[in-house]
Amino acid sequence: MMAKQLSLILVFALLGGLIGGVISSQFFIKQTLFIQKTRAQDKIIKKAHEFRLIDKTQRVRALLGLGPKGTVALCFFDQKERNRATLGLGPSGDPEIKFIDTEGKEVVSLGFAGEGSLFKGGPFLVLEGKGGNPSVTLWVHNEPPRPMFMFTDSNGNPRALFELSPDGSPKIGFKDKNKKLIWKAP
Repeated sequence: MMAKQLSLILVFALLGGLIGGVISSQFFIKQTLFIQKTRAQDKIIKKAHEFRLIDKTQRVRALLGLGPKGTVALCFFDQKERNRATLGLGPSGDPEIKFIDTEGKEVVSLGFAGEGSLFKGGPFLVLEGKGGNPSVTLWVHNEPPRPMFMFTDSNGNPRALFELSPDGSPKIGFKDKNKKLIWKAP
């Protein structure tokens, strides 16, 4: 009786091992093949001029694309498909973030400007008023390095300018509506 029981245990152990091996190989081999396929797919390059993220009602909510002058931008749209925020690179490769009101006017711009721009190769922050005219501008000139702060009127004309000279001394200037300097210190 003992030999018969031992033989049955041995047969069941062999069958269990065989069945377990077959079942586990199905899971592990498929997983290994899946990983190999995934790694092979990682090498596939998708090319496009534009990628759009749409909501359930087919409205564009985000767009990654190229502009006509070589710019690249990631744009975010509201539920009415109006561009409300943009993160991008300009034609010269300078980074910029823009916030846009419901009328399509830029109200906040933050970025880094190239040497040929008004900001002379430094970081800037522009807060714009109604009509799209800059109201407050803060930037840092790179050559010579100095921070500047400017207020403009509704026509976009500079009216007050505050800056630190390269030696650290402050400068203040005020202009009238005709851009004529009316007061400065020192």
